[in-house]
Amino acid sequence: MEISPDGKKPADRQRLNLSQLEDLHWHQFCVTWSGFSGVIQYYFDGKNILSAINRQRGELQGGGSLAVGDTRMRITGFDVWDRVLTRQEIAQNLKKCDAGKGNVVQWHQAFKYFRKNKKMYSIPSACEPPSSN
Repeated sequence: MEISPDGKKPADRQRLNLSQLEDLHWHQFCVTWSGFSGVIQYYFDGKNILSAINRQRGELQGGGSLAVGDTRMRITGFDVWDRVLTRQEIAQNLKKCDAGKGNVVQWHQAFKYFRKNKKMYSIPSACEPPSSN
């Protein structure tokens, strides 16, 4: 998985090895960004796995686009908040499949904006929170 927190070209991107996503189990992936400090935190199953500093500060301007997803995975939730969630909130959301609802974008709203390879599955979610080892 490649992440470009500051919009740089691929050579400047952080690279995360998330091969754990290929185990066909439910996982939580969370990214936080502070427009005040520029600090970006990446969490996988509630654990902070990478921190970075983005030179860009301030508010995100509207009108852009966001790429979400991968052809090999199914996304069962996507929420956006207007603030940085605390580690405790991220950990609490990990304990339940129906995690906290974003106050900017909620999953049930976001789905209609997806453009490519959009599929709706009506089967019950097999979502089981990862064990806290």
